[in-house]
Amino acid sequence: MYAVTGAGEFVPSSLTNVRRGLVKLMDEGILRSDHTFLDAGSGDGRVVILVSLIFGLKTFGVEYDDALWRRSLDHVAIFRPFYRTGNALPTLLCGDFCDEETYIRHGMAFRNFDVVFNYANDHHRLAAKVARDGAEHVLFLCYGPIPFPESFPGLVTIRSLALGNGAAQRGSFLHAYRKGG
Repeated sequence: MYAVTGAGEFVPSSLTNVRRGLVKLMDEGILRSDHTFLDAGSGDGRVVILVSLIFGLKTFGVEYDDALWRRSLDHVAIFRPFYRTGNALPTLLCGDFCDEETYIRHGMAFRNFDVVFNYANDHHRLAAKVARDGAEHVLFLCYGPIPFPESFPGLVTIRSLALGNGAAQRGSFLHAYRKGG
């Protein structure tokens, strides 16, 4: 369900394609199970649930739109029985993912995340925050319809994956960047 929000757009990610991309990054050692993962613009919670439930990463989501944030809380509650002992439920915050105050209100800091994921929506502003405020070797994952990696000051492209199979899933890409350079 596509929706325009107060801070951008909600475009649901293909969980099949996101999973495919994350598996590839894990197989290559770029993404690790000990990483702390942030879905910046987490919408209805589908990606944070996938990453925490299937991959076992400690996962956080930040969503600006109150209605989507509440829907994501409901979705996490639905999936709660499927979590194994030791797998933490995602933590979901309501706020602006580029505003440090969003994290401070919850006793956190943006630089605590090893991986920042975003559906290509306000990704230029987020990339600047990752380069400026992210941890030394933070990984920025930009998912969406952009076929070629973009250049972001302070970030280096380390991997680009075409994820779609068949006509229904064409136009799905995951670009991985690392802070540095």
